[in-house]
Amino acid sequence: MSGRVLMITGEFPPMHGGIADYTDQLARSLEPHGWESLIMTSSKALSDDGDDRIVQTVNRWDGRIVEAVRTTIEQHRPDLIHIQYQTGAFEMRPSINFLPLRLGIRQRPVPVVTTYHDLLRPYLFPKAGRLRRWTNRALAFGSDAIILTNERDFRQVRSYRWFRDRARRIPLSSNIPPAHGVDRDAVLARNGLDPSGFVVGFFGFLTSDKGIDDLLEALERPDMEGVELLIISGDLATTDTTNRRYYERIRKRLEQASIPVTITGYLPPEQVADALAAVDLIAMPFRGGASLRSGTLLAALQSGTPVVTTDPRAGDSLAPFAPGESIWLVPVSETDFLHEAIHLLRLEPSLRERLSQAAMQASQQFTWPAIAEKHVQIYQHLIAQ
Repeated sequence: MSGRVLMITGEFPPMHGGIADYTDQLARSLEPHGWESLIMTSSKALSDDGDDRIVQTVNRWDGRIVEAVRTTIEQHRPDLIHIQYQTGAFEMRPSINFLPLRLGIRQRPVPVVTTYHDLLRPYLFPKAGRLRRWTNRALAFGSDAIILTNERDFRQVRSYRWFRDRARRIPLSSNIPPAHGVDRDAVLARNGLDPSGFVVGFFGFLTSDKGIDDLLEALERPDMEGVELLIISGDLATTDTTNRRYYERIRKRLEQASIPVTITGYLPPEQVADALAAVDLIAMPFRGGASLRSGTLLAALQSGTPVVTTDPRAGDSLAPFAPGESIWLVPVSETDFLHEAIHLLRLEPSLRERLSQAAMQASQQFTWPAIAEKHVQIYQHLIAQ
C-alpha cells in the first residue's frame, strides 16, 4: 500500500537542526515503500536550489497555520498528517499543539500522527505552569497515533490512560552516513590538529545541556598534555533562540582554553562522518543524562570511535548499549569521573577498540529502513481505520 504523507516540521534543510535532518531522512526512507512526503515547514527553509517536496511554508507558527493546513490538504490530498514536534522548532508557540483538535476529531479530513522529539512545554506567559502542561497534552489528545523516540518519554506518555493505546516507540537513527576508508591524519590535519596527539571529539550544537563546560574542565589538567579537542559542528540550530547567550559565553571560554581547540562549524554529513571516525575518542557529557533521543549520540556510537557519555536519567535506558562493553558512562556533571574515564581510555587502545566494535554491533538495529517500516505500519493501520 502506497500513500502520501504531509510532514509538518518547524525545521527542514537547509536549516540547521536535528529535526530538519531527521525529517529529511525519514522522508527519503519512506520512498522505497511507495510513500511520498510533502513538507510544510518554515519559510527559512526556502533556498535558491529549491526542494520540490516543500509544498507549504509559514512565516510564523501562529493560529493561521490551521487554515494553511486545510488549504494544503485540499490542494495536495495527503492520506495523513505527520507532525514532527519539538517545542523550540515551532518558536515555543502553542498553535501547533492545538492543530489536531482544531482540524476536528470526528470529521477531521485525515488522520494525524505526532512524533514527540521532546516533551518540553511551550512558552505561554509567566507562571503558566499547569496551562503549559495541558497545552502539551492537547497535541497528544488530538493525535490518532503518538510516536516516542526513547524509553523514558514512552513510559511517561503511556502512564496516562488516555494515550496508552495510541503510544508507539520508534527509535531514532543517525542522520550521519557511515564513513569508509577515512585517512585519519589527513582529516585531522585539514582541521588544524596534530595527528600525533590524542584527539577528543565532541559532536553537536553548543547548547547549555551538552556539557561542554564539564568537558573542558576535565581536559584542562596537567596529565592531559598532548590532548586536543575537536568540536564537530559547534554552532546553534537555526530555530534556537534560548541558547544565544550561553553560546556567546562558551565560545569565548573555548577561545581561552589551555588545550588546542578546533571548532569546525557546520559540515556536510559526509565530512561529519569522516571527523567522527578520525578522532581517538568522542566525549558527550550531557547535563540531563544521555538519551537515545539524541541523534548526535547515535551518530557517535555508529562511527567506529569509542564514546564516553553520562548516565541516563532515572527511568530511561540506553539498551542495547551496555556500560563498560559498548559505551563508557560517567555520572552527570562529575568532571573528576569524566577526566578519569578519558585518561583511562587514552592509555588503553585495546579497550577503545573493544568499545567501538561492540557499539557498532549494537547500532545495527537503529537503521532507517527498519524505522521507515515501522512508520508505514502505523500509517497503514490508521488509513485502514
